[in-house]
Amino acid sequence: MAEHGDGDQGEAVAGADGSRLRRLPEAHVRRYQSIFGELIDPALCVWQPEGQKIESVPLDAALGLPAGDFSYVVEDWAQRLCVHESFAEAVATLNHLLGLRPSVRSLKP
Repeated sequence: MAEHGDGDQGEAVAGADGSRLRRLPEAHVRRYQSIFGELIDPALCVWQPEGQKIESVPLDAALGLPAGDFSYVVEDWAQRLCVHESFAEAVATLNHLLGLRPSVRSLKP
């Protein structure tokens, strides 16, 4: 990730709908959990008007990261477990296999 920098694309960028998105003054901390462990890295975000959700994270887009905290592999495994077990049992299985403790809420589609 370090070779990609902090994702800074200037003070403002164009949103998907053409609107102007402003960069947050401070870095947004990004938690990313893969089957290999947890990575916590600050990444600059681009923000819509004050108080609204983050619309664009250029570094995440450049790296192909999912919108949530978990890698696509972890998301896939969790969903497969939820088909055969309850959400609580899926959390217990992920904890046993990978040391992960995702919330039951994060497993629901």
